Amino acid sequence: MDLKSLQVLCAIAELGSVSKAADHVGISQPAASRHLASLEKEMGEPLVYRGRRPVQLTQFGTAIAQRAGPLVQDILELSPNSPELLEESTVSIAATHDFTAHVLPYLVLAAGIQYPQITLNLLAGNRTAVLNMVESGEADFAIVPKVTISRGFAYNSLFMSDLALVLPLGHPLAEEEDLSMAKIEEWPRITWRTGPPANGGSLDRYRKERTRFKPVLSLDSLTSVKTYVALGLGIALGPKFAIDPWDETRLNIVSLSRIVPGREIGIVTLRDKPLWKSGKLLTDMMHKEVASKEFLSYFPYGL
Repeated sequence: MDLKSLQVLCAIAELGSVSKAADHVGISQPAASRHLASLEKEMGEPLVYRGRRPVQLTQFGTAIAQRAGPLVQDILELSPNSPELLEESTVSIAATHDFTAHVLPYLVLAAGIQYPQITLNLLAGNRTAVLNMVESGEADFAIVPKVTISRGFAYNSLFMSDLALVLPLGHPLAEEEDLSMAKIEEWPRITWRTGPPANGGSLDRYRKERTRFKPVLSLDSLTSVKTYVALGLGIALGPKFAIDPWDETRLNIVSLSRIVPGREIGIVTLRDKPLWKSGKLLTDMMHKEVASKEFLSYFPYGL
C-alpha cells in the first residue's frame, strides 16, 4: 500500500471524479486509475462503484478514505525540515558587536520559537575577527557588513543598512536643511573601534574624496558612543539598526540615506564547507524574519 494510491482514493472521495483526483494529485488520469486498481487488488475488493457519476466509493472504500485521509494529509505536510524531525544540535554564529547587540537578539528570539532543538553559541568581534572565526571553524557562519569578501568565503545578502547621524539634543545639524558630509566633518566625532575607522573617512565613497573627520574619542561599543554623544562630547555616525526606541529622548537622530550610500549586511560561510541542516534552517529563517513587519517593528528608524 503506497501513499500515492491512498492520496488518489482520498481525492476521489472528495471530488467525485478520477480525472479531477488525478489533477489534484498531479498525475495523469491513467496513472490515477492504475493506483486505484492497485489499491483495490491489495485490499481484495472494489473501493469505488463503476459506472456511477459522480464516482462514489463503496462502503469499504469510504471507511479506508476516512481513516487514511488525516494520515495522508499529515504526511504530505511533513517535510525533512519540519521542526519535529530536527535533532538537537548546536550552531555557532559570529557577528560584529553592533549587530550582536541590536539585531541578533530578535533573530535569536525567533530561532528559539521556531527551532527549540537548536542551541545557539553566539560569538562577537570586529569584522576581521568574525571572518577568522568562520575560517577556523569556530563559527558555522558569520553576519558582517559587505566590503571585500575573500574568495574562500561565500556571501549571501541579508539586508541593506542605512547610516544615521547621532547628535546631542539641540545640535545645529539636526535642523540643517542642506546637510552634507562636508558640514558633518566640521564637528568633533566620536567613533567606536569595531565600527568605521576614525581617520581617513568612514565610508569608501568619502575615503576617495579624502574626507577627514576630527575624532576626539574612540570607544569600544556603539552603546557607549551614544552616551558620550548625549552628554555633548561629540557627534557620531552609526547604522540605523543600532538606534533604540528610547534614544530619541536624549539624542537627535538624522537619516543620512539621501547623502550616504547604505551598507549591505550579509551571511558569510566557507565556500567549500556547506552548512549542516540546522545552520541552513537558521539562515533561511533569518532571510524571512528581516523582511517581516513584526521584525521591522523593533527598529523605529529602520535597518
